Amino acid sequence: MIDTTKLESTWDFDLEWTPRAALAAKGADGILVLDAIDKQLGLKLDLQNVPMESFAVERVNRRPTPNPEGIRAALALAAARFEAANITPTDPNAPPFIGLRYTGGSQMRAGGTLRDLIALALQVPPNVAADMVVGLSNFANGQRWDITAKVPSSGEGAPNIVRGRPLSPPFSVGLEMLRGLLLDQFELKTHTENREVTVYALTLAGAKPKLTQADEAERSGCRADPTAPKPVTNINTMISCKNISMADLAVNLQQMANAYIDHPIVDGTGLAGGWTFLIRWTPKSMMQPTPTAPQGTGATIDAAVPDGITVFDAVEKELGLKLVKQKRSIPVIVVDHVDEKPIE
Repeated sequence: MIDTTKLESTWDFDLEWTPRAALAAKGADGILVLDAIDKQLGLKLDLQNVPMESFAVERVNRRPTPNPEGIRAALALAAARFEAANITPTDPNAPPFIGLRYTGGSQMRAGGTLRDLIALALQVPPNVAADMVVGLSNFANGQRWDITAKVPSSGEGAPNIVRGRPLSPPFSVGLEMLRGLLLDQFELKTHTENREVTVYALTLAGAKPKLTQADEAERSGCRADPTAPKPVTNINTMISCKNISMADLAVNLQQMANAYIDHPIVDGTGLAGGWTFLIRWTPKSMMQPTPTAPQGTGATIDAAVPDGITVFDAVEKELGLKLVKQKRSIPVIVVDHVDEKPIE
């Protein structure tokens, strides 16, 4: 972002917007950051091509030179661990909390069932955890746990101090500390192996996809595109992707459309290289239910057409692909052992 307002000096203002993840829940009360800047500040963000100083990569090796002998052991860091943790069963009258959160100072909070905590610590999205984490007994789905933990005061896992204020350690390090807690307190033991599970296979819907083959030199990535045209009114997710492989699309869809996707997505298209496309769908929470006639009345009622488009329909209509539920052998995390209760 660059400043072209020509406004000098400094300014005071309030700016409020809705995080993208909360737009569906907010409905008509939600506001995108681009709209907030326009309506609340009288400014605009325009997407333009402008000349800017940049770095040009003249040469780079595809692989680095070999490491000196023994360097891995010499530079190895001890795994990040919480300094202390209090683990208690969740109060049934308290609002449920699932996740990992830095609560300020030297503390982090985690919560959920053992299945929730294991999936979180191993970075498995919750919508596919039932397929990707196997071998857990029923007790892992029952009791919920609250964990209050103290992060290290220095070194790996310590808060970052910015302008005198402690900020959260990197989330990945927080997950590493949670994983260490499960290893130490619940004696978690796992391994990875291939198993046959239910997946959504991303396949071709017809002879050819509705995608554009990308230039190999084009920058790769996906971003929200709130200005894209809407094929129906009730669409709130519009994603523009450039130079994306089908394997990357499978991973992105699994994360971005998690309310729809309850099994892992694997690429079965056979399409190589990168592809450019726009995909738009309605969040599941905003799909209108189809009305039905009351039972026993003998009345008939016309089925309402949902004012939106599911991610499954969007994949087929806009990309010429299809998500087909089937059994596939994929790598999963097998839980060999976990205690029902933490060590005292």
